[in-house]
Amino acid sequence: VKRDPTLLDAETRAVLCERSLAKSKVEAFIDLTWDICCRGSESWEDDRALASLLQFLAEYGAAHPTRYRRIRAFLVRTSSFATSAEVRGHADDARSTLQFGFWQWLGPTLRIAVDTETGQEYRWDDVVVLEEGIPDQDRRRLLAAIKNTPFLREAVFLLYRSTVIRLSDIPPGGVWIRQIGARHGKKVYRVTIQTRARDTYDLAVNLNESLNNEEIQEEIDWLIICGDSQGREPVVEDFGGYAPEQDVWSEELIAGDTLHRELKRLTRRSSEEEALKQLWPFLAWSAISSYVDFWTRTGKRLELAELSPRDIVLPTRDYHRGSRIVTLAPRRQHEGLLTMFASFREQFVEAIELEYPQLGGLVGWDVVFSSLLEVVGEREGLTSCREALAGEPGAPEALRTALEEYVATVEQRGFLPKRLYFAAKRYRRWAELNKGATSQARASTLQELYETYGLHGLSASYPEVRLRFFRETVFRDSSLELAQGLDNLIALVREGELSDSDLPGAIADLRQRMAAEPDDDYFLARIPFAYLRPEDAVGFVSTDLGGDYQAEIVVTLEDDQGGQFRVRHALLPKEVERLHRLFLAAKLDVRFGPEHRYLVAISDRDQIIGGIYYTIEDGARAAHLEKIVVAERYRRKGVADGLMNQFFNRLQASGVKVVTTGFFRPEYFYAYGFRIERRYAGLVKEL
Repeated sequence: VKRDPTLLDAETRAVLCERSLAKSKVEAFIDLTWDICCRGSESWEDDRALASLLQFLAEYGAAHPTRYRRIRAFLVRTSSFATSAEVRGHADDARSTLQFGFWQWLGPTLRIAVDTETGQEYRWDDVVVLEEGIPDQDRRRLLAAIKNTPFLREAVFLLYRSTVIRLSDIPPGGVWIRQIGARHGKKVYRVTIQTRARDTYDLAVNLNESLNNEEIQEEIDWLIICGDSQGREPVVEDFGGYAPEQDVWSEELIAGDTLHRELKRLTRRSSEEEALKQLWPFLAWSAISSYVDFWTRTGKRLELAELSPRDIVLPTRDYHRGSRIVTLAPRRQHEGLLTMFASFREQFVEAIELEYPQLGGLVGWDVVFSSLLEVVGEREGLTSCREALAGEPGAPEALRTALEEYVATVEQRGFLPKRLYFAAKRYRRWAELNKGATSQARASTLQELYETYGLHGLSASYPEVRLRFFRETVFRDSSLELAQGLDNLIALVREGELSDSDLPGAIADLRQRMAAEPDDDYFLARIPFAYLRPEDAVGFVSTDLGGDYQAEIVVTLEDDQGGQFRVRHALLPKEVERLHRLFLAAKLDVRFGPEHRYLVAISDRDQIIGGIYYTIEDGARAAHLEKIVVAERYRRKGVADGLMNQFFNRLQASGVKVVTTGFFRPEYFYAYGFRIERRYAGLVKEL
């Protein structure tokens, strides 16, 4: 396309549209189109290429309905954010082509169906049941949209993952419509559809009252743009479709009460007051994060002008996700980050605390600022805060001081994402109520919270998340020396100077430099080795070879007969020599090299009774298992199983994704999940 802007002519587009392109290939077309849009039209060839690309995407989306939503969102984004008016015009034309083609694919709306049970004919008037009290004018508009357009089919298809329904799929009386609200120049109706197959679909249908065409189109465009998640959490309802003649549009019906109703419910009984106080910081953080998210998705142009608890649905458990803004009207131009922060505090936090005085003082500026970093990330968020402090001199002094202190704290200690903050807070509440809890009980609680709050999902953006979780919980009140050591490790991981594979050794080194309690050892070992069970016994060992200091985490296991053995890496040359003798005794001719690592099993008499030697490859993403051996008298007791499982677990904890081994005794390695795969020599196991 770059070499020949005329490549995507009508005939070529038609051929491509007949094929089912992989998602990645469609995304490649989208990426190229956006690249040309962003750099601006540099030549006549660029203009022609861009027009043909946009036209192709429109035709492809119309021909392939499973790609319609993604392409529609891209075209709307292009018509909103492209640098030139000409490009925006091309995108608008393509969007019209896409919409018309999609409605053609949906097909005409049936006016009459036959009841398969009675053989009687019936119509939409027999299917739709409208609640009493709905004005006649509204009834006519709603019925006209359902009877004369693909409005209902389009909404169900887009909001319920490619489900197509027709009049014949719905029995008489199978559609119920009732009003659920009226605000911001429109009425909102709930439409419930029950099919003959007993499937139920719920939609929200907006009926325009006083908005002009431009306002309607702008709201629909922002709904589409903000609903195009692309891997992000949704912030608004999914948009269905628009019937312009009847002036109605459909959206996803969000389950759950608005924050306004939830606050009313929680304050009805005095017994709920303490629960509300615990929940309020989470609710505020979630709501403000949604408002920030809307601002970022509009290209940081717009923000919501009314921050009402009536217009947002929030999860009521701090380990749940799913905040949704239920209306994007009204909006205003963004005037600066500090101005927006002040608006969040005054219009949302203080307004709610004024209505509910018992919540006063529970949400400070730190929650408002953290909502920005929650959405855009620590690095970008801090940069934006510094720029705002330098470029917005008219902000209130109290706000500026609070932000300066917040930025300094995050720079020093790092940002606590919302899930991590509330997981640690919940652990501390439990620990306060259970002061005598055993180490196993505390470890079980830590593990449960880590999984329930989905903290593993934060590791891509915050690689220090597990370290930080332990630091904020079981090591919150540790000795000054240990606390500082952990803080230093957190800083190294944050900066990318300490990898997952280096972390076990770094923690072992930290442990050996100080006096620690047995309880400390128990939890320190569980930071890098998340696979350890609460009942697993662990310890630390170190050696000093003429200044070459090494430390290692040791895991104690039981064999099938109840005998104990320990697994760790070899630390001394004589341990490697003993492992070598085991291989020779097993008639295995092996050659150890400087690239090899050695995981050994040690008996309760400190004898090497087995081991694995291996290499780390491909930038620590892969490992190659050379050989495994177990001493004759310890075979068939589960020592090999313990070694292999520890080997896999340690590799996975250090970030290794794939383990390979040679094609020797394949039936033995098949039992551990190895297989033949054409991309690899020998055998391979994915961790």
